[in-house]
Amino acid sequence: YKRQDLGRAILLSALLPALIEELLFRGILFAMLERIGGDGLALTGSAALFGLAHLDPLHAALAFSLGLQLGMLRLVFGLPLAIAAHFSGNALAVATRAMDIPSQLPSEAAWITLPLANGAAGSAWAVLVQRARSSRATAPARRTTLQTPPQRDE
Repeated sequence: YKRQDLGRAILLSALLPALIEELLFRGILFAMLERIGGDGLALTGSAALFGLAHLDPLHAALAFSLGLQLGMLRLVFGLPLAIAAHFSGNALAVATRAMDIPSQLPSEAAWITLPLANGAAGSAWAVLVQRARSSRATAPARRTTLQTPPQRDE
């Protein structure tokens, strides 16, 4: 890739799909499913639909797993972090294509390395989510500027 081509590829193959897919699957569909059946249905249902949208079996399985990870990020931290994580994964895929890494691997290796990489990414996100939750649980409550100060009885 030339520098301009790589920038265009990142925009068209990384940023736009991340925005559109996250707004659809973790935004609209997640919210609809959450109203119907709670967090569990929203998480699994949006991930399943995300997987089905990626038509071939390998990508569908990986997309389902990624959908669960992105759904957890959306559930715990909100949609912007899910969009950022999706974009970073897409950008990494664009960069590996630009460096011609996939063509250097035998096709059988993709069936092993891609799920392992996806599982490792999921584990890393799970650790981050767990650490964030535990730090919230132990952090002292802080008053925000939107809260009114406590009233004194005099």
